[in-house]
Amino acid sequence: TSTSTSTNYSSASAGSTKGIVLPPFEIRLLLVCAQLLIYYQRFDLPKDTIRACYEYCKEFKDELEPTYWKKVSLEFVKAMREVAVAVVVPVAVPVINEECDKNLVSEISGVGDCNENKLKVDI
Repeated sequence: TSTSTSTNYSSASAGSTKGIVLPPFEIRLLLVCAQLLIYYQRFDLPKDTIRACYEYCKEFKDELEPTYWKKVSLEFVKAMREVAVAVVVPVAVPVINEECDKNLVSEISGVGDCNENKLKVDI
């Protein structure tokens, strides 16, 4: 089986802690960034974070298997497209009337004027 890094850092048998050689911090961070990009849909990452992860992966791409690097790159492109679409598409937020529960009103910040059965669109 292939690994995500080009170097095998574990020399211990399964379940044993003796003989384990941990990868350097830079490689561990590389794998974290790569996983964040591959599973970006599970996280609510800002665009700057997505880009920073990609830039870090790009800097150390020689440490990754070529197929894994391609997957990271592809997911980066997908993530950036989704972020761009999310910025353009407005989100409808229900606006509540004055008779609404005061606790609910205090939880919703910046809703604006209360008008029954209307929607406020925030961009």
